[in-house]
Amino acid sequence: SRTGKPSSSAPARSPRTRSSSCSSPRPSPRGRRMDTFDAAVVGAGPAGITAALYLVRSGRSVILFEKLTPGGQVLLTDAMENYPGFPKGIKGWELADAFNAHLDGLDLTRSTADVTGIAGQAGAFELATSAGPVGAKTVVVLPNNKNIIMASEQAAKLADREVVVVQTKSIPEGISALISYDPDVGVKENIVSMTAAIGKVKTGLVTFAARDSLIEGKQISKDEILGIKENKICIIDKNINKACYRLIRKLVNSSSNILTIFYGKDISEEKANELLWNIRTKYADKVEINLINGGQSVYYYIISVE
Repeated sequence: SRTGKPSSSAPARSPRTRSSSCSSPRPSPRGRRMDTFDAAVVGAGPAGITAALYLVRSGRSVILFEKLTPGGQVLLTDAMENYPGFPKGIKGWELADAFNAHLDGLDLTRSTADVTGIAGQAGAFELATSAGPVGAKTVVVLPNNKNIIMASEQAAKLADREVVVVQTKSIPEGISALISYDPDVGVKENIVSMTAAIGKVKTGLVTFAARDSLIEGKQISKDEILGIKENKICIIDKNINKACYRLIRKLVNSSSNILTIFYGKDISEEKANELLWNIRTKYADKVEINLINGGQSVYYYIISVE
């Protein structure tokens, strides 16, 4: 579908999309036939599409997974401002249509299957999907949580080939690392560039207190709103948007260039736009500001400052 809207009767498939059969498929351990690709990209948001584009340009065979339609969170964003190439802004769905049109011109395989797991198999990696197994040769793991890094590194040692763990501690760091990935260079070069990218990101979280507590000398009551800067509570408030605004003021400084706000499933679009208006009033001439419907649970807002 070139309109970015999936058919109600069948998954959208572009005219240039190849079928899921490969010229020389090999059997999986379960006796099923499995296609093999140089790389598998999961998610067709801006970062995933960019990765797929450069992989194809470098001569790799690529399969791109997106269970709905290309665009990712862009489809849930009413207006994209300060997006490269669109000085006057563009509607999210229009940008998603442009992504889809660009993908139509690429020699890659597109799939609407869900990716449900990954395992090492016969010199490559096997992605378990709702449409059957798919092989890929390289895996980069982004934990996006400091408590998962050690487990990720231990699991990587059990693989029968190299698995790279980039020590991302938050979702903003993971996104920055992913965008920095360059398929035209080797693993070591990518580790250096991706690690450098996450060092330029500051993360803020807005959530609630699950119980009464005393943390670092701060008395916190259940259900109070907490602003967390780089894993340390620095804001306690009664109002979600006010807490987020105060937190952003602590994160943004004279060296900041990009501010991205991901609002969660418990925040309405109207409430998120109220926050956006207040932020623009103070920072519109200082940083590029993006508001995205992240749909995450637990955190009312996730803030990325680069």
